[in-house]
Amino acid sequence: MRINAGNYEVGSWAPGEGTSATGGLATQDAGSWVFLAATFDAAANWNLYRYDELISTTPGVSGALEMDAPWAIGSRGDTTVDGRFSAGRSMK
Repeated sequence: MRINAGNYEVGSWAPGEGTSATGGLATQDAGSWVFLAATFDAAANWNLYRYDELISTTPGVSGALEMDAPWAIGSRGDTTVDGRFSAGRSMK
């Protein structure tokens, strides 16, 4: 889950494949903590929720992908300076 090009986005990505559900970033969300949740359902859809409202559904090519390397939520899974770990701050 991330903010990409001004939209909330969730999905799975791998070289040559991937799909995502995107939902617009609400103006009132800037500078605030926001509850987002996502699911990959039995119908093979990525679903993105903001608070309790479904904001996007996208048919998926795949759900969770098998990984054979270290991974982490909120980063690239490495420990380099470029790992993009969350600083625990709200967006501005």
